[in-house]
Amino acid sequence: MDLPFPQRRERLQERLRARGVGCAVLMPGPNLLYLTGLRLVPSERIVLGFFPAEAAKEPALLLPELERPRVEAELAAAQVNLKLYSYRDEEGPDGSLARLVRDLALGGRTLGVEFRALRLLEASQLERRVPGGRIENVDPLLYELRMRKDPSEVERLRHALALTEELFSGLLGFMEPGRTERELAKRLQILALERGLDLSFGPIIASGPNGGSPHAVPTERALQPGDLVTVDVGAMWEDYYGDLTRNVALGEIDPELQKIHTIVEEANAAGREACKPGVPAQEVDRAARGVIERAGYGPYFLHRTGHGLGLEVHEPPYMMEGNEQPLEPGMVFTVEPGIYLPGRGGARVEDVVLITETGAETLTSLPRTPFRPEAA
Repeated sequence: MDLPFPQRRERLQERLRARGVGCAVLMPGPNLLYLTGLRLVPSERIVLGFFPAEAAKEPALLLPELERPRVEAELAAAQVNLKLYSYRDEEGPDGSLARLVRDLALGGRTLGVEFRALRLLEASQLERRVPGGRIENVDPLLYELRMRKDPSEVERLRHALALTEELFSGLLGFMEPGRTERELAKRLQILALERGLDLSFGPIIASGPNGGSPHAVPTERALQPGDLVTVDVGAMWEDYYGDLTRNVALGEIDPELQKIHTIVEEANAAGREACKPGVPAQEVDRAARGVIERAGYGPYFLHRTGHGLGLEVHEPPYMMEGNEQPLEPGMVFTVEPGIYLPGRGGARVEDVVLITETGAETLTSLPRTPFRPEAA
């Protein structure tokens, strides 16, 4: 079941008090969604959530008046208590923010803000309206809260990944010489729309030499016989992101591309095998990277082995050298080693792993060898 919003806020308050932070101030985005269920996005109108460290103080939300009816309905549906301080366009947020700061007694307090999300627009308002306040980065604390998924979150991720695999499988029938990368990316968007889904990100369709770039964007290059095509796609389900990478071979491919694909498959398997509770995250990277380095392709593995997955498509924990964070039950992350040969092509095989009490479960299930549409 879901971890209730009040319990999530209690866990936040405990951590704020332990770090001497008086109040967390959150932008519209995944952290505010995690704590309230509100789906808000930043705009030219300031929206800020305030979560005091004291259990006796009610959290508050500064928002435009035009958003108030929708927010009230969403809070009621989620059974979340949040005191609203709204403002009209002609008056701006100054007066409502001043009342909020006074009611929560924020003057001189340490404010925990999201360094990765807070804009100068909001920062300047806080500087003006919270006299003597000090700013501290609260991102690590918030990610600490979100890294271990509860059972309901895991089920949403499972479903997002099942839908992601369905989208990839649906694309295979369109993958043939002559179609452009951009055409195939649009086809994925159509497949998602037909199923009432949003994509997690702009899909990667990297054919031939374009596969030598890990984050290639779809171009007007037409697929050709002999191409190895990397497809990286994700579907969202109830705010949680799917992410999957597989490769498609159009006929007989370059023997070295076949070789690197086999190496990447082995690296993926080694990385997933290293996933166990208590193991430092960097050991997953070392296991996958070691396979590629021993094969002589170490310089062509250009990124970390994996990233967390949840309310963001990239979030902690990161499977990378230097990250000694022990893996814990409930953590969900990718294992996606790759080899990228400039001007020739590349391959990446990406799966999603859940750490369990006794080991790990791979949540993605499609075969990892190159798909061959002509054999279907």
